[in-house]
Amino acid sequence: MRSLWHLVAITALALTAASASAAPKGAKTPVSGSADLYPRIINCYAAGVWKGTPEAELRNIARYDLLCGGMGEDATAELARLRQLNPNVRLLPYVILRETDDKDATVKEEWWARDTHGKRFSFWPTTSVVNLLLPEVQDWLVKRCAALLSDPTRFDGIFLDGYDQSIGYLNHDSPNDIDLDRDGKRDDPQTRDAQWRAAEESVIHRIGALRGGKVLLMANTWSFPEWVPKGLLHGVLAEDQIGQIRKGAITLDRFVEDYLKTEADSRKPATIGVVNGGSELDIRQYLALTKEEKDAEQRKVRADTQRMRFGLCATLMGDGCYGYDLGPIRGQHWWYPEYSKIGRPTGPAVHLAPNVWARAFVDSQKRRTLVLANGSKQSVSVRELTNAAKGLGWTAATGARVAPLDGVLLKGGS
Repeated sequence: MRSLWHLVAITALALTAASASAAPKGAKTPVSGSADLYPRIINCYAAGVWKGTPEAELRNIARYDLLCGGMGEDATAELARLRQLNPNVRLLPYVILRETDDKDATVKEEWWARDTHGKRFSFWPTTSVVNLLLPEVQDWLVKRCAALLSDPTRFDGIFLDGYDQSIGYLNHDSPNDIDLDRDGKRDDPQTRDAQWRAAEESVIHRIGALRGGKVLLMANTWSFPEWVPKGLLHGVLAEDQIGQIRKGAITLDRFVEDYLKTEADSRKPATIGVVNGGSELDIRQYLALTKEEKDAEQRKVRADTQRMRFGLCATLMGDGCYGYDLGPIRGQHWWYPEYSKIGRPTGPAVHLAPNVWARAFVDSQKRRTLVLANGSKQSVSVRELTNAAKGLGWTAATGARVAPLDGVLLKGGS
């Protein structure tokens, strides 16, 4: 699920690019290190880089390794300053393939998708779905991306939300009541979905060809799907897959297997995002809360460090970027001690037991960290796990245990 912050990103797309401005003087030493240091942290939809963003906020934002959305097209000086603070940050503005703001003046009336009654339909509050099968809509999307990428110093590529395998669910109030050909009848789902995927792929290829093909392409597919053509994207956003592990819908073993396969099948540099929402509420349940109740929900989720830590450790089994946030509303700027850099991996992740994984890291000072992720239903002994991980060069005397659906970043080792 996406956050309402994505609506800010949609609005930002309509801004006219300001003339280039010089970055503020007095740039200090960058606050972030090399791009190949771990963990890599992502913010989805709410980076907060706008024209006029204060220096103190920019320094906090510069801690992230990947920003997907929440950046103003006219924030020329602020984006330049962000790159001064963190030369390795990757900046991907938000574009959604399938819908836009209800009041988007750039959309012609005949471009909206309709149901069998001739009415627009919506999946997300305050937006309506566009008919991606229309060549004019495809051109409109590509032109939006071309405008965003016109200045190569500003953005590195595009983050595409809403890359779907099937679209029946997009009519939230009446699933599958979709009439894209406007004949008054529900479209055949199989034919409709195949045409929609072909349209998506065509748009993505055209965006990827912009700027001489030097465009970083990442898309939200909610998981690690097999249906995405190999080599089409640099990576995907796996949204709330950690929550699926917690619910028992998938296993940690399946998560890691799909994660690593997606990395291998992606264009290089592979750019994977794993975002972990801590709330059990969906967007409509959350919006129905009072302000006091929303504040309490955010405090509760932010304090749930076990959920945060398990998702982080699971993500460290691959080379992706991790983010922990509320869930129904994405992009809170929560920061945890566990986000401190631990260096580079000494090798790939190791499968120690069913749904238990480990990976070793070392930093420039030769300090070592063993990351353990326990996706099983039982607590596991750190001593037993490190003994099982001797191939990674680790032993540990501690009798501590890792709880189910938890992880640990174990320092030291010999």
